[in-house]
Amino acid sequence: MSDPAEGGHPQYQITCRIVDTLTFHNSRKGIRSGVSSTLKMVQTNNIRRSPGAALPSCISLKKRSSGEPSTPPLPFPRKKSVIKTKYPLPSIPPPGYNRKIMSRIRKFVFTEVIVPAKSGAVNSEGVYKPLHMLPVAARAADTWSVQFDELPKLILEMHLENGIIGLGEFYRDHNPQLVQGIAESLAGRDILEIPLQKLPIGLYREYDGFECAVWDAYAKLKAMSLTDLLGGAVRSKIKVGSWSSYRRPGELGPAAAAFQEQGYDCIKLKAALDDPVVPWAEEVLRNAPGMSIIYDPNQRWENLGEVKYILRSLERVGNVMILEDPLPLWMLDDYRRLREQSSIRIVRHISLPYINQGQRSHDIISCIRHGSADGFNFNAGLHKFRILDSIASTAGMYSWHGSEIDLGILEAMYVHQVHAAASCIWPSDIFGRLIRSHDLLKTPIRIENSYAYPPSAGHGLGVELDPEALERYRRSGFEVS
Repeated sequence: MSDPAEGGHPQYQITCRIVDTLTFHNSRKGIRSGVSSTLKMVQTNNIRRSPGAALPSCISLKKRSSGEPSTPPLPFPRKKSVIKTKYPLPSIPPPGYNRKIMSRIRKFVFTEVIVPAKSGAVNSEGVYKPLHMLPVAARAADTWSVQFDELPKLILEMHLENGIIGLGEFYRDHNPQLVQGIAESLAGRDILEIPLQKLPIGLYREYDGFECAVWDAYAKLKAMSLTDLLGGAVRSKIKVGSWSSYRRPGELGPAAAAFQEQGYDCIKLKAALDDPVVPWAEEVLRNAPGMSIIYDPNQRWENLGEVKYILRSLERVGNVMILEDPLPLWMLDDYRRLREQSSIRIVRHISLPYINQGQRSHDIISCIRHGSADGFNFNAGLHKFRILDSIASTAGMYSWHGSEIDLGILEAMYVHQVHAAASCIWPSDIFGRLIRSHDLLKTPIRIENSYAYPPSAGHGLGVELDPEALERYRRSGFEVS
């Protein structure tokens, strides 16, 4: 075949008969790429080949011999286009199709909700011990001053031009002005041109809500699950645990027994320094034998001396599986000493949404270098969680997925993350409808016998919002297009 650059284009005869106008498309790159043939070119057996362009493998060509008529007689009457090829040709997009337009973000729909916890699901009746450990700017409130279910959550429905809707959920106590500004910067962008590993968004607590929606829409566009987008499943089901906060003496044991009857074999308990953690462990042992405990002081046990005294008593009871973040995070040497002196696993919570506490993904490297943790509780968005899991897996350390006692969209994201995370062995903080009065999903996440199962209602996250529940708990909303 002569090169067009040498002057002119060689003439070829197509061995299969082609009648009427036909255009071949390269299915991967869209319109006007690859080889194109028009009615005139087919009838004169001329096919223009752009420099470097390849013909479809399904078309067989032979060079026309000299003296052969330019238009051989057709053995059949002119009819609708007839093509006989070895392989089926790619489908032809409709007129006016533009890939970039179809995958472009058309609008953001935000719905602010407040979904309360079930009565008695957090503390004993009449007890008010707030668990939101971050400052609340809108209320001028300090840490530990507001209960988590009093703060609003923001639900995102991100619409693409082709009708796909990516779902997202923000951590509690979002910044509405910041959310609107980010949405305005993303509106009109093609999600296929947005790098999934680093969205064009700054280091904000609101990042993960947008990331969830973009990844969900991208996976739906590619007809794949979020698990597959994360690299594929490493297990068929996800270990999860039950949860409670402060309980009066005599109340925790029956609560643990009720969880055990539902199939749970682990309970996570929030615990301040003045809470009766040893009597609680004894209650659980008496009422729910075989159930293990994860204690989470949220850095409130203050110093090494206090923690050592408590751990000796807990070791004698024997049902405490993990102690998470007993001390302030900067005390890396004291964390290492605890590991050396206690048989109870000491675990660090690396929560990247806690930006104002200075938590970053490189904290895991400091923990491993100092020998200050037996494992980790990870809270992070899709890409950074994958990084944390890879580091923990490489170091041969176990982890679980943390939460902020979220709603269904974020919990569905967590299930997919753990589904694809090799290090996530311990029970994750995925509670479904165990704590809050609703998860806002049409079909709740399936949780049976202390295991959660990946959602299966389509591609992406695999979940659908319940419009009635969304309207019931709605406080406000806005759109950006």
